[in-house]
Amino acid sequence: WELVRPGFEEGASKAVKQYEQLMGTPRADNRLKTILQAANEGRVATLFVSSKDQRWGFFDDESGMLDMHAKPGPCDLELLDMCAARTLDQGGQVYALAPERMPGRAPAAAIFRY
Repeated sequence: WELVRPGFEEGASKAVKQYEQLMGTPRADNRLKTILQAANEGRVATLFVSSKDQRWGFFDDESGMLDMHAKPGPCDLELLDMCAARTLDQGGQVYALAPERMPGRAPAAAIFRY
């Protein structure tokens, strides 16, 4: 970890700066439902997820319905993990950051390809 940490932290810092520049435009968002929809469509270029947070619930890909719960239920999925997996499946980058380093202090934030 000591060998790769500088490169990882530099990449994460550059990506956060890019997110901050794009914030307020259609190319960046920190709403989980928007990020899940974009991840399903392969539009997430860069995803930031809080390393300490979890969001439990269900997301229906077809309807876009999001149902979140404070505690995990029997059929719930961890939604931040879902965002990360779908982003990686589509060739995007994922950064797990400490909550205090998260852009906008949200549990997830994304930069979209388009």
